Amino acid sequence: MRKLKAPHYDIRKKDDPHSTLVIIAGADSDEAWGAWKTYKDPTLNKIIMGNYCEGDFPPDYKPIILDEQQLNALPNTLIATDKHEIFDIYQAGTITQEQQYLLEKCLAETTNVKLARLFSLPNLLSKNITPTDLMPSISRIRNDNALSEVVAHNALEKQKQADYPAYFAKLNRLEKTEEILLKSPPMAISRDNELFSYDKTTGIWAEITDEAESVIYNFLRSHGIELPNLNKQKELASLLIKEIRYKAEKEHNHAYIMNEPNSDVLCFRNGVLDKTTGKLLPFNPNLNLRSRLDININEIQNTPTTFLNWLDFIAEDNEERRTLLLSVLYVVLVNRYDWQMFFELTGRGGTGKTTFLKVCELLAGKDNHTAINLIDLDKNAHATASIVGKSLLTAEDQPVYNGDGSTVRAITGKGTITVNPKYKKPFSYEPKAVLLIANNAPMRFKENNGGIERRRVLITFEKAVERSQRDSTLIDKIASELSDIVRYLLTIFNGVDNEQKAYSSLLKQQDNPQIKQILNSLNPIRLFAEEFTTTDEVKGLKISVRGCGGGNIPSRQQAQEALYPAYLFFCDRHGLNKPLSRQSFLNEVDNAFKLQGKQPIKVRKIDNTQRTNVYYSNIEDTFLRWDD
Repeated sequence: MRKLKAPHYDIRKKDDPHSTLVIIAGADSDEAWGAWKTYKDPTLNKIIMGNYCEGDFPPDYKPIILDEQQLNALPNTLIATDKHEIFDIYQAGTITQEQQYLLEKCLAETTNVKLARLFSLPNLLSKNITPTDLMPSISRIRNDNALSEVVAHNALEKQKQADYPAYFAKLNRLEKTEEILLKSPPMAISRDNELFSYDKTTGIWAEITDEAESVIYNFLRSHGIELPNLNKQKELASLLIKEIRYKAEKEHNHAYIMNEPNSDVLCFRNGVLDKTTGKLLPFNPNLNLRSRLDININEIQNTPTTFLNWLDFIAEDNEERRTLLLSVLYVVLVNRYDWQMFFELTGRGGTGKTTFLKVCELLAGKDNHTAINLIDLDKNAHATASIVGKSLLTAEDQPVYNGDGSTVRAITGKGTITVNPKYKKPFSYEPKAVLLIANNAPMRFKENNGGIERRRVLITFEKAVERSQRDSTLIDKIASELSDIVRYLLTIFNGVDNEQKAYSSLLKQQDNPQIKQILNSLNPIRLFAEEFTTTDEVKGLKISVRGCGGGNIPSRQQAQEALYPAYLFFCDRHGLNKPLSRQSFLNEVDNAFKLQGKQPIKVRKIDNTQRTNVYYSNIEDTFLRWDD
């Protein structure tokens, strides 16, 4: 039945729900309102507007009007929104007990009333007027309604249990899906439209997109319902998925939205470990976990002997290196993607790179990790779908990579990438993941503006494990110590000061002279820039000289006088067949100087010649190296 609107309802529904809403009710309400709005009764107006109401009302305030007919029509008359809390009701003329009950019932059932007072207009001029508090009556009505709902619900449940198959058979298709959702384990839909079901005994959400028909079958069998034909079961399964998707996408019901796994926790057989605090928590569907480690976590920390022995070996008896490796593991454990670094492990086979990656995978959790191919990520938007929701990305044994590292920069620099899942709508995504790369040799990037190098932490692995000492069960042994390893890392880097030690260790590795030398050898421009210094004084090398370029190889004299000829001379001596153009070279070498902590290039015209602030650090040594 369509509800009527009380006079001025459309105006008052826009009010702040915490403000007082004034109602004039009774057989003479129209006359009282007429007196108010025409100011024929200024005393009444003053009383209602200021003396007894909560708050200030403008002169043109229009209260809700309920005459005798509208009172009798309650609760099918709209008088306030379901959020309104405070009501002052002014009685104008007769209000019967039945009408007052209907008004109280309407407030109890259709609003969020917390204060309701009834004033009698004939007594308003009394000095010590006390309004009637309607809240006791309203509370009784609410309690009676709640009791009635419980009784009705219990009666319905008894009826359902007496013959559930008969009850289920009477439901329409949509009601059947609602009933299945109510009595089945929690189900939710992910961002990429996959269906998941929660198992409270393991704390894990399992992907069941292709098993929806099994959900229907299991429900029908467990409730003794006669199985319909397969087509009917398929229809119910399809409708079930559509209903879950509708609740998630249209109603925004969070109970049916499968969010990304919580990367701050690790799931074990006997509970969930909070990696940030070290506390053991109970299973919780809101953590959105999709895998667990099939071991129990220890309540008391023990010494992770196997892990520490392995760590000592790859640290090569170097305490600084040990801290560096622990810092990387800590970054993975607590997902400090916001430090905007990626880690590159290099060295020949058998030096422990792969084992280090596997330990990182254990710390992140299986469902939080995925292996990637950097070339695919750069070129194929479909490939980026694999990194959604992951906190650890690993790239191992990559083929020769000469890309510009755009995806690496996006992953490590809080950037946004385009995800284009097959057969689904593309969307923008901001990765929150730590990236680890393991190769036999360092990767080469075309980008030279510093975006990659500012984020790159290169760690070399040089000590190989002798074949006789290799242990094929090492990872399994380390996995069995995982809870102790987690607590060990949290203890070492607990607190802001200790966490800063981890960050400082990573920065120190970036400034390591040996590492810089390795990176310079990968980048001809950076290797070239190492031979020079820059100052404030712009009286150094010329930019170029006549006759230089166009395939001509500069003479030693020209290379000693000008910067671009020096670069061309360097390329010739190092077998670089495709030197940069002059302007591209100047841009790249300027970036290289900045990365090396030197002043940027400055140019000034002196005697019709463009001079720079660039000088050879030691011209004799430079040409000895270039001629070698």
